Amino acid sequence: KSTYDGILNIKVKQELSPKLVILMKILSYPIIFQIFKYILIKILGNNKNLESLLKKVRPICVIYPSVLTGPFICELPREAKNLNIKSIVCMNSWDNPMSKAIPNEHPDYLIVWGEDSKNQSINLLGIPEKKIRQFGAAQFQIYKKKSPLTKKMLIKKFNVPINKRYILYAGVGESEIETKILDLLESAVKKKLLKNTHIIYRPHPWRGKLRGNELNFFDMNYKHITIDPHMAKYYKRAISTNNKNFFMIDYSITRDLLELVDGVVSPRSTVLLEGATLGKLPFVVFPENDLKLLFTKKHIHFETFCSLNSVISCFTWSEFEKKIKTYNTNLNKLNIKKQLINEINYIVDTRGLSYGERLDLLVKSIL
Repeated sequence: KSTYDGILNIKVKQELSPKLVILMKILSYPIIFQIFKYILIKILGNNKNLESLLKKVRPICVIYPSVLTGPFICELPREAKNLNIKSIVCMNSWDNPMSKAIPNEHPDYLIVWGEDSKNQSINLLGIPEKKIRQFGAAQFQIYKKKSPLTKKMLIKKFNVPINKRYILYAGVGESEIETKILDLLESAVKKKLLKNTHIIYRPHPWRGKLRGNELNFFDMNYKHITIDPHMAKYYKRAISTNNKNFFMIDYSITRDLLELVDGVVSPRSTVLLEGATLGKLPFVVFPENDLKLLFTKKHIHFETFCSLNSVISCFTWSEFEKKIKTYNTNLNKLNIKKQLINEINYIVDTRGLSYGERLDLLVKSIL
């Protein structure tokens, strides 16, 4: 498939020994793969415990939220089908169809975010279109409700200076260039490439220790950048230990932060997409000439996102100032924000009924 090389380099080579990588490549060849898959499924057999549970409970249908990998994604649709039980799998994130696979029986219904993930599920996972439903993202439903806080209250909540334009920099899980990008943003404000702007830095909720040339944010003494106060304690703990626990910040805090800002800057955070649903202009900074990056723009799961007319992408360090000037201008254009809200529905469908209402209607149709 089109994502083969990317997944091989990003996932397989990072997690397996060189000998196993060679074995994986051989097993992925046509004909060999079909034979291997058939034998493997026969060896694995049925999940007796799951089969026993389904026989005991006898549900009309089962609903399984999943990243399209992990426990039950292989067994649940198959065991449910054997017992004439309908299975619904709810896709968890927008990268799932590009980086995962459902190796045997497909569910009766796969719930995806939008037209983009539907097409990926058809082309990459081989799931028939009739089994796919576009419900948007369950975790984005909070953005359908406005924050109860006024702008003055939001400014106080995030401890930022008043009378500024605000931009969120959303960090990523593993990066050696976090402070390098923050340096560029600080410089852009000083040079007035970003006019009257304050940057709010939000670390990724599963980031690890400092890597490579990345520096401690609190040693940088930025004048125009402050950290999201709700993430400061977590950041200090994360960079000093190798604890990879996921930090579960309240989604209402993210909603409040996105309502405060005018735009979102990030290499590849999902917050770019969340902000876009609210008309917060995205700026993707993803320099390919940094050889330590695991991705290229051909393989990143938001390739479609970067191709939207309203999204500005920067893929080399040398073009940063030129691109940030354009971004600064676009931040003041209401028509571009409206265009973004319309375009983003291709990736995550935010229109009409809520996720819960759509799921309810699907279950009722099964009943």
